[in-house]
Amino acid sequence: MQSIENLKTGFRSSELVKSVSTDFLKSKNTSRLYNSVLEDFLSTVQKTGAEVCIADIQSYVNEKLRNGQKISTVNTKIAVLKSIWKSYKLSGLIKFNPFELVKKMRERKIQSTIPLNDKQVDRLLSSIDNENDYAIVLFLVATGIRVSELCGLKWGDFTIDKDFVIAKILGKGNAERLVKIPEKVFNTIPVNQSEFVFDGVYPRKVDRIIKKWVKKSGVSTGFRVSAHTLRHTFITNAYKNGADLFYIQEAVGHNSPDMTRRYTKLSDIMTNNPVDKLSYLKNIGDSKREVKS
Repeated sequence: MQSIENLKTGFRSSELVKSVSTDFLKSKNTSRLYNSVLEDFLSTVQKTGAEVCIADIQSYVNEKLRNGQKISTVNTKIAVLKSIWKSYKLSGLIKFNPFELVKKMRERKIQSTIPLNDKQVDRLLSSIDNENDYAIVLFLVATGIRVSELCGLKWGDFTIDKDFVIAKILGKGNAERLVKIPEKVFNTIPVNQSEFVFDGVYPRKVDRIIKKWVKKSGVSTGFRVSAHTLRHTFITNAYKNGADLFYIQEAVGHNSPDMTRRYTKLSDIMTNNPVDKLSYLKNIGDSKREVKS
């Protein structure tokens, strides 16, 4: 790892923060903040200021969020770096300012849902004594799919490989995606004579099922626990346990307007799949079953 002074040489170290407009540096505290944020950023990306690109900034932001920093804190750091790089450009130290492409992240003033932790998931699942209800709740929390996608899932959408089960999910805008289903989760689904995997269910009914067992289990987050809560739980747990953000995005069907859609081979999706990172699936029993013909 390069020293911070070596990284600073790309901008003549003595002029780094001095080049920033004095309007921003009227106090020693502000000066210390700018120096601290700059050194943290350069030591993280391990590049000189002149070499920094938009990918480095995105990597820095992701690392700070993964380490538990609040969006407001990261926004403040990016605002500081924007000011520094703006002054660099005005001073002729750089020709292109990558921070001009960075937008402020939006914060939720009121969080309408909080994900369940491992103990709460275990407690909820262990309280369910109805086979079909158990399969519905487990499927949602183990795949992160939307409740509407669950309700429309058909037996013909499943493909079984020797190592995993794949479901073809029809998402928003009729966009299809392939989702890996843990075999132990697939094996909990009761076989029926309908073409639909969970026959006779619809979004409101699923939420009523969840509400019933949440009440029985005594699980509480301070907010209503719904199918969306289970989707949120999947995303949070997979991310916390090291799943790549791109594969989580692919699994849950999120579309980012700021990114070009990327494609990966099925083998890559299966190898790096977020369902393999879910810690609360360890207690689900293993068994074998066949897809309904």
